[in-house]
Amino acid sequence: MGSANHFLGRWIVRLILAVQAVAVVYPLLWTIYSSFKTRTDFYRNPWLLPSRIEFSNYYNALIKSKFFESFFNSIYVSVLSVALIIILSSTTAFILTRYKFFGASFIHKIMMLSLFLPSVFALIPTFLLMMELNLLNKLSGLVLVYAAGGLPMSIFILAGFFKHLDTSFEESALLDGSSATNTYWKIIFPIAMPGIVVIGILNIISVWNEYPLAMAILSSPEKKTVAVNIVDLSTIQRFATDWGALFAGLVIAMLPVLIIYFIFQNKLIAGLTAGATKG
Repeated sequence: MGSANHFLGRWIVRLILAVQAVAVVYPLLWTIYSSFKTRTDFYRNPWLLPSRIEFSNYYNALIKSKFFESFFNSIYVSVLSVALIIILSSTTAFILTRYKFFGASFIHKIMMLSLFLPSVFALIPTFLLMMELNLLNKLSGLVLVYAAGGLPMSIFILAGFFKHLDTSFEESALLDGSSATNTYWKIIFPIAMPGIVVIGILNIISVWNEYPLAMAILSSPEKKTVAVNIVDLSTIQRFATDWGALFAGLVIAMLPVLIIYFIFQNKLIAGLTAGATKG
């Protein structure tokens, strides 16, 4: 009886996982093959495979909709934001976990509290702050906003790594005359690379897909990010018929995230596993 229940339980889990896999993979495949459809294909049946390959959809998405410019805007914002997040969160997490000073516990708790506050709640205060700092409609302003928003989660993840790292290496380096800064960047930072990779991937996906803040801060068409441009394209489709260009734009927007995942998936899984084990 026990073995039968175990066998049934395993197949139920497999069935649930299979349904979840289909729910995730099918929309992705549907988006990809829809990006090659003609307008006639969409009107005939949007769920069928394309009758012929329409490469002009990608030309329309990249050139006519100025998707190319927004693509590089997103790359610029994502790279700078994630670089700032990695530098600031890693050093902050290290200081909070290694050094005892007045207010350290309070700062750490405030950081953790911000994890439970939806970013949309900060939309209006952020907009007003950017206006006061004269950073509205500037990609540099969006970089600072994204960097500030990514710090709490990144500090939380890295603090778990630093708490359980062996201190013997840094202690030996300090005894040999190495400065605290040099010890951190030459010894601690490389050792914590699994955690660095995790926060890097998670933040670059978050920044790449973020829409509300980018929409609020950026107003010029030439400064729009990919997420904003995608929404603009979908809005245009209410009055136009170029659905192929919309799906082509979606595929182009997904490509960087998919490439990053396939390149770093092993390191991401290893980093998450190490964090779970150490935490």
